[in-house]
Amino acid sequence: MKIALFILSALILSGCAASGQNFSGLEPISETEGKVYLYRPYNFFQGGTWPTVFINGEKRFTLKNQGYLVLSLPAGQYDLKIGKSHFFANWMFDDVEGKLIIEPNKIYYLKLDIAFEDLQAYGTVMSMSGSVGLISIPETHALKDLKELKSSM
Repeated sequence: MKIALFILSALILSGCAASGQNFSGLEPISETEGKVYLYRPYNFFQGGTWPTVFINGEKRFTLKNQGYLVLSLPAGQYDLKIGKSHFFANWMFDDVEGKLIIEPNKIYYLKLDIAFEDLQAYGTVMSMSGSVGLISIPETHALKDLKELKSSM
């Protein structure tokens, strides 16, 4: 029985990760646009959830566990929000918000970092906590991370 439960759990959780194509290299960039590689390395904590990425308030993508997205944006300033798209979403964190200032012909690498912090149990009630942040990553490190990921599209 325990083995069957373990196999069922593994199958359910594997469906929560990004399932697109493996990262195969950087996309070409134009003289008037910038590229943003937004990625989320594998993490068991909150692995079965995927937040929505909003650009200037417009719902654009969901970012799955072990996944990445590529945004091609004309030069300019943008509001970025990563969070829930609706009330019933299972994303437990507050929204992550910030400004993107995109320069032409430049590439940016942003990592959604999720950290498990605490687990407490009181009888049959369990509580987990963690933190989330968006980090600008140098290209050499980001390219190593991206090789382990699949497209969230």
